[in-house]
Order: sequence, then structure tokens, then C-alpha cells
Amino acid sequence: MKVQIEKINRILGSDYNIIVDGKKDFHVSWKSGFKIKDRKDQIQLTVKKKWNIFRLHPKLLIANPNTKQKWILDFNGNSEYYLINDNRKINFYEQVGRKVGLFADKTQIGYFDKQKSAKMGNNKYYLIIDNNLEYLPIIATVIAYDRYFSSNNSDTFKSYDYGNINIEPKQTISSKWKPK
Repeated sequence: MKVQIEKINRILGSDYNIIVDGKKDFHVSWKSGFKIKDRKDQIQLTVKKKWNIFRLHPKLLIANPNTKQKWILDFNGNSEYYLINDNRKINFYEQVGRKVGLFADKTQIGYFDKQKSAKMGNNKYYLIIDNNLEYLPIIATVIAYDRYFSSNNSDTFKSYDYGNINIEPKQTISSKWKPK
């Protein structure tokens, strides 16, 4: 499955258009948290911050109001974080460059890549994941990553992201990996 996430900076926050397999399917408006809405403006996923004064980054509580499923997104350390619910844990590991690998039980299940250049801070992300995954929580993770870790250069006409240079990924993505 191929997903493109386009960020559009606004005066009071950011909007994101989500294109799944070539069709615009979802829209997100970020303010204090965010909601992923479908074409009919129905909420498909809600994301709320859970701050702790002893943490640099918040945990995010992700909920699907239709299925009552819940996930916790934890930015727990340098260049790695995870998404967890009752059934599954997905680890995200930043790579050298602009890619982030997705792994479940040490098996690669996808990755996302940030566009190298952006105008007015309007970033684009390209997510490729296995077709059998529940993709909305993963999309929410990419948007949260953009919000908390991506540099915001909305005041600059054009900016470049050279990616991570000095990291040693805990797990490295395979260039031969293909989605199932």
C-alpha cells in the first residue's frame, strides 16, 4: 500500500491531505490534537496528547471511534519509538537519511520517507506498508512524527532536509523489501 501525506501550513496549525493508493481519502487538521476524517467528514481516528512533566515528548492516545480500538504512540528515545495496542507492537526506527523503518517482531513491514525539499514548510511524506496492516494509526504516527521531530520552516520559502547523519539505527531497513 502506498500513502502520500501532504502537509499544508496554516496560521493556526497545519492541515494534512492523505492520499491512499492514488486517491485522496482523508484530511487532518492539527490543533491541540487531531482527527482523521474521511471524504464525508466522518471521524475515523482521534489523537490526543498525554503530557508528563518528566518527559520531553508526550505519549499520544489514538482511538478509532467506530471500532473502539485504541493505541498508544510513545516517542521513547533517540531515533526510535513505537505504536502499541492489545494485539501488536510496531517499532519505528529512524535511518541514516530521511527514512524511518517500520518493524513488527524484527520483521520489516514498511517505511516512510520525507521529501528532501519543502516550500513554506509544506512537507510531503511517502509511506509504503504491507497491505494487511491497519494503516490509519500508522498514518497518525507519521503526522505526529512531522509535528514533533520535523523542523518547521514555514517562514522560509524553500528549505532542505538532509536527514539523519550521525545515528546508528537499532534496526536497518532492507533495500530489497517489498510490501506484501
